[in-house]
Order: sequence, then structure tokens, then C-alpha cells
Amino acid sequence: MRLTYFIAYIVFVCMMCVGLSSGSDGDKQRQGSDLIAKAVSLQDIRAQEAKPFHFQAKIQAQRIVTKPLTGTYDEVWISPEK
Repeated sequence: MRLTYFIAYIVFVCMMCVGLSSGSDGDKQRQGSDLIAKAVSLQDIRAQEAKPFHFQAKIQAQRIVTKPLTGTYDEVWISPEK
């Protein structure tokens, strides 16, 4: 969830920077498209150039199931090849 907010923040800041920069409308459009493309590429935490990570989560389902359920999720990511 935090990652989604962070990405949205990056896109917002990029859009604001494009709006404040000088240049023609076509140039601003290209700059904005480039910044959004970069933000999208940074979003992929499993990309080739992404850093390794360890993700752990505890999950509870109470309202969408007939009886409460709990579970865990654990992921260690080193690279696409490992």
C-alpha cells in the first residue's frame, strides 16, 4: 500500500515539475510522457535492475468469508534468475 502511495506521489511531483518547466507544449508533453514512463519502470519491484528484498505479511480475512481466516505470506526476491 505504501508503495502505491509513493508511486502516485512520484507521478504527481513529475507532473508538477513538467507544468512548471519552460518550453513548448509539445516539449512539455514529451517530458511528461518520459517522466511517467520512468515512474512506471520504477514501480516494478521485480525488474532486472531492482534491488533484492524480503517481504513478510500477516493476513486476516474477517468480513469476506464465512468464518475468520488468518495466514502469512513470505517472499524473498533476489533476481529474476534466482
